[in-house]
Amino acid sequence: MLERFRDKPIYITENGCSCNDDRFRIVYLALYLSAVHDALKRGMDVRGYLYWSLMDNYEWSSFLPRFGLVNVDFKTFERTPKPSAAFYREIIENNGFSQEILRKYLHELPTLETIQ
Repeated sequence: MLERFRDKPIYITENGCSCNDDRFRIVYLALYLSAVHDALKRGMDVRGYLYWSLMDNYEWSSFLPRFGLVNVDFKTFERTPKPSAAFYREIIENNGFSQEILRKYLHELPTLETIQ
């Protein structure tokens, strides 16, 4: 789709995912930002990217699903950054990420031996 806009500046103004497993959000960010990086290498004029949303919020008459990089306790309104927030911060600080940074934020998935 981006190829159709080769001659236009591109701003991705709302992108994210809703999930309860923050590891999925980290993988989503890694895959999506890898695609943005590939678009830049192919000559697309991507000028900006904004993750949606900083905090979990009230949307479509519900506090679910969870979108944010920061967890909100809707009883106390305490805010706690999720690991995905730290991952995104490292991406920004390093102008990209490596497999080492990705592994730092993803816990080992269970193996068949640990499930049985």
